[in-house]
Amino acid sequence: MTEVKSDGATRRSVIAVTTTGLVVGMAFLAELLWLWGMAHPAPEDDSPALALFVLPLFVPCAFLLALALTVALVLPSLWCARRVGARMGREDAWWWPPLLGAPVSAGPVALTGLAALPAGAVAAPEVYLVWWGLIAALVVPGTLLARLARRRAVEGRPLRAVRTVLGRGIGAVVVSFVAVLGGAAALAALLN
Repeated sequence: MTEVKSDGATRRSVIAVTTTGLVVGMAFLAELLWLWGMAHPAPEDDSPALALFVLPLFVPCAFLLALALTVALVLPSLWCARRVGARMGREDAWWWPPLLGAPVSAGPVALTGLAALPAGAVAAPEVYLVWWGLIAALVVPGTLLARLARRRAVEGRPLRAVRTVLGRGIGAVVVSFVAVLGGAAALAALLN
């Protein structure tokens, strides 16, 4: 097994690619929540279409949250995956990051539940499972992106990964959004 030294440029590339990927993941989750809100409007709430006006505020907040998730959860998951993989003989195996990313993403949820114990504000177990699933849905792909970004940075191709993740990710968000709205419109036309 050869140990690859990680320099500052490699770490910056891993952080940039992972943060970009997490922002794309957050855009997918925001899209799903918006579509669900459009399908199930509450009678007393404002229209979910007002969420479009919040979009300019969403992007900077999403980048800050993605950077925090990268530093607090994705990079430790990648570090654990590399260490466990090295002990098992396959340091760069693709399955270690997702295998260890899911348990690491349970940490903040468990800490939140423990912090709520003294106040007696503990939520139902389903709430914690949903939050764990949402965080894991961001962290597990983020660890895979971090692994890929590290490999590409070591090979000398760091910027191409950022462009690929951003371009294809945002493209996928837009295409899925148009496909869902187009499918809904076609279904409404067939039913009328």
